[in-house]
Amino acid sequence: MYESFYGLREKPFSLLPDPDFLYLGGRYRTVWGLLEYGLLNQAGFIVITGEPGTGKTTLLRKLLGEAQGECTVGILAFTQSGWSSLMPWILMAFTLPWKGKDAVEQFEAFSEFLMEQAVKGRRAVLIVDEAQSLSPAMLEELRLLSNVNADKSPLLQIVLSGQPGLRELLQRPDLKQFAQRVEVDYTLEAMDEKDTVEYIRHRIRVAGGQPDLFSPEACVAAHRLTGGFPRLINQVCDLALTYGFGEQTRRITGRLVADAARDRTMGCILPLTVQVDLSDLKEEPAVPPAVPKQAPQASTAPPLRVEQPEPPSGPPPPDFMPVEEPTVERPPITAEDWVKRGQYLRKKGRYKDALRALAEATRDPVASFKAYTEAGLCYREAGRINEAIEAFRKAFGDRTAPREGRVTVCYELGRTLETGRKPVEALDCYRRVSRVDPEFQDVAQRIERLAGDAPFSSPTEAGAQPLRPEQRNGSWLEAMLGGLRRMLRMGRKADAPGRQERRR
Repeated sequence: MYESFYGLREKPFSLLPDPDFLYLGGRYRTVWGLLEYGLLNQAGFIVITGEPGTGKTTLLRKLLGEAQGECTVGILAFTQSGWSSLMPWILMAFTLPWKGKDAVEQFEAFSEFLMEQAVKGRRAVLIVDEAQSLSPAMLEELRLLSNVNADKSPLLQIVLSGQPGLRELLQRPDLKQFAQRVEVDYTLEAMDEKDTVEYIRHRIRVAGGQPDLFSPEACVAAHRLTGGFPRLINQVCDLALTYGFGEQTRRITGRLVADAARDRTMGCILPLTVQVDLSDLKEEPAVPPAVPKQAPQASTAPPLRVEQPEPPSGPPPPDFMPVEEPTVERPPITAEDWVKRGQYLRKKGRYKDALRALAEATRDPVASFKAYTEAGLCYREAGRINEAIEAFRKAFGDRTAPREGRVTVCYELGRTLETGRKPVEALDCYRRVSRVDPEFQDVAQRIERLAGDAPFSSPTEAGAQPLRPEQRNGSWLEAMLGGLRRMLRMGRKADAPGRQERRR
């Protein structure tokens, strides 16, 4: 929705665990180093815990991509305490057959698989997400699987990721043997203010935008409101970008972030750490004040406030003249921007929004040719054939457009006319194209088909019935003359043997 307006290739704050957007700063650099250490040193068990929304799944996806080169990885994305055994799910995670096998046969099949991987020089890594739902019996089952070794090297490494309940589970006295085998253990916590600022800039940079798209106050507001949890930051920042697009502002301010957070919490679903008091929130100055080094604790933070810098103390010198800081002028939205936005929305299937953007572009004579061409494609894909024909005709009528572009538009107009069951007009378009470029795409075949006497049917409508002569676009006289010509040809063919005999 807002990607084109802010120059983004994609949404920077999606809730999907995309490893390309993983921020490896602060605590995340530490946990990623521990994960790499555990894999390289063939640690039997690696445990990562953290509150929901701290980015554990994104870390696992990154680990999955890094380990696939030299390891065979299986992943359990969810677990349930009601399962009687983990072995069928583990076999499924490694795409191994499990149906029709009892517990002993399943264990034997998995042991043979681990030995085969060892012979190939590969290690097997099992990643279990949401592991806090595992029962003590399932954890004991995993411990027994870790006993399968080859010489001094374990054949299976297990990575457990879960919420704080997993840590509490592993601290039970009856799981002491399991806890003693955990070689790498780390608890992810929410990001501090500095990491939140870098996290927001990092994701915008990866999405192709300018890192300073969010003002320093906006980043601080996002941290204060969300407590530094990445998932909550993504939700608030994504909505702030939507609000900014709606207001046509080129930079996201603290007020926009606060507005987005307030509206997002109207249903009491988004658990913010502080309440938003919009009456206490001031507009930001042209040059934002410095970001404070330490943010107040989330639980005792006062209402969000953006403070103005204090004026210098004492009377000014006689020659003192106040100097206003220059504001950064953001370029206005151009017609080309509207065309690109229309193209993007058309590819997404959002035809109404695309046509609104293209309508803005048609106001500029320089961009009107592209805008009408895109509008024709949009109308045609939406099934509005008559409007598509009109848009293509407007584009073709632009004599200032490049010759190659007008040829392409003429061809697309012909295709649209075929779809609209107007073969005579379509044939005229194809002949115009052929006069300029006889080798243009399949125009020669289309001319041959339409110029012949074979029944015509729409090439884009599956199962379309052939048109009768009286249904074709043209006068009844043309249809009648076409029938007479066919009859004459059939008569000549039937009389051909008699003429040859008389000649002899």
